[in-house]
Amino acid sequence: MTNWLYIHECSFSSVEKRFVNIIMRNISEENAMVGNVGGIDRILRLLVAIALLYLGLQVYAHSALGIGLDVVGAIAAFSGLFGFCGLYSLLGINTRKTDGNFNA
Repeated sequence: MTNWLYIHECSFSSVEKRFVNIIMRNISEENAMVGNVGGIDRILRLLVAIALLYLGLQVYAHSALGIGLDVVGAIAAFSGLFGFCGLYSLLGINTRKTDGNFNA
């Protein structure tokens, strides 16, 4: 794996270096944009997205809270539809079954 981020030895603490190494390991070419959200997780995300988008577009329309709910709802909808969560990827979490019988 080619590191595209140069880390200067004296500019980061050991915790920061460890965090950067985890990120670099998780954004490698081998696991970039591979589905990591399982079926039940996807359904829950879509249901939460519907509720958040409803609240943001109807109940709290034209307010900062409504915009925030819309943004979070859109993110939940996209991760539910595409089966990929960037935060899961950074944290190394995978709720998708790997046998191929449950998810596309």
